[in-house]
Amino acid sequence: MNTAMKSRETLNRFWVGVAAVTGLMLFSACGNTTYRSEQITAGSSSYNPSVSTDSAVTVDDTLDANYTCPQSANTLPDYDYKNDGSGKYTVCEKKDSTAEILIHGKTSEYGAVCVFPVQVIDESHIYVKPDVATGLPMVTCYEATKRGVYAKFAGVRFNATFIVEYQYANAMRACLLSGNYYTCPNYSYGRFRN
Repeated sequence: MNTAMKSRETLNRFWVGVAAVTGLMLFSACGNTTYRSEQITAGSSSYNPSVSTDSAVTVDDTLDANYTCPQSANTLPDYDYKNDGSGKYTVCEKKDSTAEILIHGKTSEYGAVCVFPVQVIDESHIYVKPDVATGLPMVTCYEATKRGVYAKFAGVRFNATFIVEYQYANAMRACLLSGNYYTCPNYSYGRFRN
């Protein structure tokens, strides 16, 4: 193996480590880890940048039969600064795929959300998934619709998510990389499977 390949491999390991450590630091520094039992009816779907994302969206409670959904929100805001129930999401597992989830919830300001996949081993081992191409925390954004967000992370093992509104995606990435909770935008976090 040549020196350039070793350097790149070392750099990739560094970024994976940074993402893992910062995710752990963020989670342990603060965050809502208790689950409240409240029915959530709202959501999002595939992101299309040509569609306006300038208004909040609440969706109906129609559930897709291909997904298993909990009865209450399992991804909760760190802080509900508007005190309006926004940022509470129900993340549902697809019955025949561990790479796909359906999200219902209520956005507070904008009609698009960004999802960061996370692997939780236990309270002390929480790993933000890195984008293999960049080493930055992986994120995908979706436009909010009345049917919910159908999110897919092919080839990625994850059991939890950070969810932010579209305008906060870059700030959340920076927060996860820095490990400094005080740089975080408004976000929601939750585990949806073991």
